[in-house]
Amino acid sequence: MALYTNIKGPINYTTVGSPTIENGVVSELSRNDYLSLPSFPLNYVSFEINIKFSIYEHQVSRNVLYGKASSFYVFLDENSTRVYLVAKNTNQTLIYNIALSFNQLSLNQIYIVNIKYDGISAIITLKDNDNNIIKTKTVQVELAKFNEISYFGNYDGLNPTCYIDLNETYININGNAWFGTSFSKVKLHSQSAITYTKVGNVSITDDGVATGFTDKTDYLTLPAFNPGTSKWKFTTKVKIYDMASQISLIDRNSSTRCFQIVVRTTKKFRVNISTNGSAKANEVDGTKVLSTNTLYYICFEYDGSKYYLKVSEDNINWTTDITINNSTKIYPVSSMSMGHSWYNSGTEKWNGEIYLRYTRFIIEGSTVDTWKLHCLEGN
Repeated sequence: MALYTNIKGPINYTTVGSPTIENGVVSELSRNDYLSLPSFPLNYVSFEINIKFSIYEHQVSRNVLYGKASSFYVFLDENSTRVYLVAKNTNQTLIYNIALSFNQLSLNQIYIVNIKYDGISAIITLKDNDNNIIKTKTVQVELAKFNEISYFGNYDGLNPTCYIDLNETYININGNAWFGTSFSKVKLHSQSAITYTKVGNVSITDDGVATGFTDKTDYLTLPAFNPGTSKWKFTTKVKIYDMASQISLIDRNSSTRCFQIVVRTTKKFRVNISTNGSAKANEVDGTKVLSTNTLYYICFEYDGSKYYLKVSEDNINWTTDITINNSTKIYPVSSMSMGHSWYNSGTEKWNGEIYLRYTRFIIEGSTVDTWKLHCLEGN
């Protein structure tokens, strides 16, 4: 049976300067702030670059999406009406300046630029957040092969005014993940992550979207995590089908500590934390009014003295919806469930979608991704 996993490329980035990276989104890039990648390999025949971004200000200088890389770089023009693919030869002489033109992009909207090169032609495509093609263009181009440090961020000392979402930004070389995340059909892998177990009739797509929490016997289990003395946070992305659901991330052993995120009939989030799995040390409702069939990014974190539930609809602009003043560190000490409540014998269940690709535990900046293996149903 084949296994699906999101293979993270072997290349890690190095931050230069002081770029802000929150939940995988890079922002506040100045001319001295960028993400540096190792040299682009010489042995490529084909490659694909996928960059998910949004613009918060139209500017006079370029909005750089991707810096130097082998023989090309990618940037937006000052009016956000063109994406340029600039190619040079080994002597750094300009050989192509390819422009994909379109209507001015909207501020604070999510877009995707995808570039595919097969050794003969380059296809540059602009998409919206739903993967609908806005504009595409194919040109014949020969990209020279030579090593050069590459990066996301400034180029030629310019100040980008865009966000880059690393969750869906990647580079594949010869069909293999080199940087970022790429979904691949594999049999073996060495990526360190948390393995989840599917229980009952939960359905999981190849992209890691879990649905089908229709009964108290349908859920996902995750191992426990122990941050020790460190601060920690849990992040995920969900869609709500109704307003009476639990995204229960709690200890399955009801005699130990746990936490729980709830959607109430009042169309608001509620957080429960417990030191023993039964008595609730705190139970606090949020103020943000929720809508059904809407995507929400959720971040629940502990900073050493308080708990916060933060919510976003675009993974860029966040609102602190709940604050709990409690210095007692609550974290699951045995396995956790995701999809229904272990309070009330599991009678309350999640009615919606959970995006495992965005589900992570972060302990003092060290990220552990829950997405590891997805066994295909059937052969």
